[in-house]
Amino acid sequence: MVAAVLRVDWLRTLVPGAPKMTLLAAFLFAAASLLVLGFQNVKRRDQFGAFLIGTLTLAILLTVVFECIRFIADYFSYELALRYAEPAHPSPCTLIGLSLVAVGGFAWAFRRWGLLRLFGWLSAGLGLLSLTGYVLSLPWLYCSFGPDDTAMSMPTAICLVILGSCEALTRGFDE
Repeated sequence: MVAAVLRVDWLRTLVPGAPKMTLLAAFLFAAASLLVLGFQNVKRRDQFGAFLIGTLTLAILLTVVFECIRFIADYFSYELALRYAEPAHPSPCTLIGLSLVAVGGFAWAFRRWGLLRLFGWLSAGLGLLSLTGYVLSLPWLYCSFGPDDTAMSMPTAICLVILGSCEALTRGFDE
């Protein structure tokens, strides 16, 4: 977030000429990190902790939904696409990865530890797929299908691997 505010581009890309991590993606990762910390630290009878996890889950998912609506509107409206000429919004792959982490909040609430781990491994796998795209110079693996597309940045992919792995390794409080 600091790199985005201070416009330190090398920290936002890690690779010259690659896509940059957006400020919104950084905020979403901060919220998702708090969510995963909550999965690991909130105990069974902690009402405030459960409320915090529910709030973070809903906030992340609502942001993803609004970004998806914006993405669809941009796709069908040329005038809106001109307004967002500077890609300041997360890529669809980033939104999918973050929504997988956030849906883990529902799995946590219903004590479905296997689903929580599955969502974590899927989001980590998506991050690994994007990193593989950078290593092999295959832009379609990190959601870059055209010159106007917003692709997943390398810092985003790294954060997704770490966050998804942490979610997948979470132990439930019943275990």
